[in-house]
Amino acid sequence: MPRITLREANAKIKVLERRIKHLERLTTHDSLTELLNRRGMDEALARYFSILSRDTCGKNNFAILNLDLDRFKGINDTYGHQIGDAVIKFFAETLVETLRSYDIAVRLGGDEFVVILPECNFEQAERVKAKIKDTLAANPFTLGALTLSLRTSIGVATALNLENQEVRSLETILDLADKAMYEDKKNGRSQRNP
Repeated sequence: MPRITLREANAKIKVLERRIKHLERLTTHDSLTELLNRRGMDEALARYFSILSRDTCGKNNFAILNLDLDRFKGINDTYGHQIGDAVIKFFAETLVETLRSYDIAVRLGGDEFVVILPECNFEQAERVKAKIKDTLAANPFTLGALTLSLRTSIGVATALNLENQEVRSLETILDLADKAMYEDKKNGRSQRNP
C-alpha cells in the first residue's frame, strides 16, 4: 500500500467530512427545493413540542400551515415534469421569501408543503395564509414565454388547543391542518375565507 503524507491524509479527511455533511443534509432536506423534508420537519417539531411542554403561559404556541398547489397535476401533464419541477422550486422560493426568517418551510413531496410558524396563534397564522396567497397571486411563474398563475389551498392549525389549554399531538395538528386545507380547496380553490 502506498504511503501518503500527513497533508494528503488531512486533505482526504476534509473531502470525506464534506461528503458526510452532504449526506447528512440529504436525510433532512428535499433535494429539489432544499427545504426541510418530512424527517427534518419531525426533528424541528420535536424541538417545538419540547419548548411548548415547558411553557406555563402559552406564549410559545406555534401554528402549522398545510399547503397544496392547486391544479399542479395539470401543469405536469400539460407542460411536463421539467416545468413542474421549476414550478415547485418557484413556489418554494416564493414561500421562503414571504415568511419570517425563523419560520420553517417543509416540502413533504410532490406539491405538498408544510410551514411551521413559531410563536404564532391562529389569527396570526390566518394572516400569514392570506399573505402567501396574495404574494402568489401577484407574482406569476414565468419561464421564457410561459406564464402561469399559481394558487394554493392552505389549512391552519395550532399546537395549543385554546379551549382547554392542552397541547395537541403532532398527528392531531397535522390532521386538523390537512382537513382545513381540503376545506379551503373546496371553498373555491384558494378563495380566502373571511
